[in-house]
Amino acid sequence: MANVVVTGTVKKVMLDDRDSNRGMYKSEIEIKRVLKGENVVNQLANFIDPVRQHKMVMVDGFGDPHICENEVHVADTKIFLLNKGYNGELRLNSSILPITVVNLNYAEAVVKDVSVA
Repeated sequence: MANVVVTGTVKKVMLDDRDSNRGMYKSEIEIKRVLKGENVVNQLANFIDPVRQHKMVMVDGFGDPHICENEVHVADTKIFLLNKGYNGELRLNSSILPITVVNLNYAEAVVKDVSVA
């Protein structure tokens, strides 16, 4: 259901002024790999790391009580399932997945609409 599926590393965690009373926050994510939604990521990338040449994007919706497994910390590297939010930023769509071979294979298969054995 996500329009954007990426792997990335959390670089910054910031309170979202609009949602601080609900415990929600946003994070700056350094994109390592785009599995789905390359055009959206290219459109919303706000900075490219000059050393590693990775795109940086803002993602909001962390701490959302409607999504399980939605907490991140600086230096976490995860699989993020995202949608383009109403404010022009990417928004968390569902639980964050740890990066494992199984999760990467599953995410790639789902994005490519291939059955997973």
